[in-house]
Amino acid sequence: MSASTDEEIVAAIRPILAMTAQRDVHAEVAERLRYTTDPGGLAERDRNGERMAELDREICLASIEALSGIGMWHAAGMIRDALDAHDADMAANDS
Repeated sequence: MSASTDEEIVAAIRPILAMTAQRDVHAEVAERLRYTTDPGGLAERDRNGERMAELDREICLASIEALSGIGMWHAAGMIRDALDAHDADMAANDS
């Protein structure tokens, strides 16, 4: 394994940080509306919750790619295994 430079590591991680910041915005909205009963508020909470779930998956996939790209295959594999287990649980619950 060749050592990654600091610049390569930062370049690999920077997009993940941006997605994490975006997710935090949606989490704040969903949390603010956690106990709402207003139909409009419920719809907004659900939209933000769904976007959080999408971003969670995108963050995992980007992390796998970033970690693999800087030679951290074991860590990338662990995230992939966790994502696969989650997908299997979701499929089992849909049955």
